[in-house]
Parts: sequence; C-alpha cells; structure tokens
Amino acid sequence: MQQILYEDVPEVVLWYDNDLQAWRSDRWEGFQFQPTPDENGEGGYALFQYGYYSYLTIAPASADAGSAGGGSSGIPAAVWIGIVAAVVVVIGGVLFARSRGSDEDKA
Repeated sequence: MQQILYEDVPEVVLWYDNDLQAWRSDRWEGFQFQPTPDENGEGGYALFQYGYYSYLTIAPASADAGSAGGGSSGIPAAVWIGIVAAVVVVIGGVLFARSRGSDEDKA
C-alpha cells in the first residue's frame, strides 16, 4: 500500500511558497540550509525549516566580522552626558518649585 501511495500520489502541487528569509551576516553565521541549495544557490531554507539543524549550528559571528562594521555597540558617551544633564535639570526644577511653594505658604 505504501508503494502504491508513493507512486500514485493523489495530489498535484500547483505552487511553492517562496519565503523571504533575512539575517545580519555580520552578527550571525553557521546557517545550514535544508534542503541543500542547488548550483544556482536556489532552494533550501535557513530558518523555519522541516528540521532543527540550522538552530543547532547558528552562532554569533566571529570578532573579525564584527570589527568590519567600524563601530562598537552601545550608547555613545555624548548621549549618556545628555541624559545625566537632563536628569539634573529635572531634579533641580522640582527642588526649585518646592522651595518657592514653601516660601509663599509662609507669607
């Protein structure tokens, strides 16, 4: 029965879904496509495939690839200085408003 079902499949595939898959190659490497792409580089999925092979081999990219980007990750020092200055201004404004309010209540 299995052989008959295999040879006389009662379905006709009319359309294949071509999913768009993207990832940052400067941050991730080691994707295993399933099935293996043909000589034109077509076919195979890197993510959301029928197996879990790609999830076992994905890893952060090496330090060499990350340094090619030309910058370090994180918030620049100028942004941190701006944040601290804004916090100081807000706290100073609250303290100033409290001190003025208490003087008017005394008068």
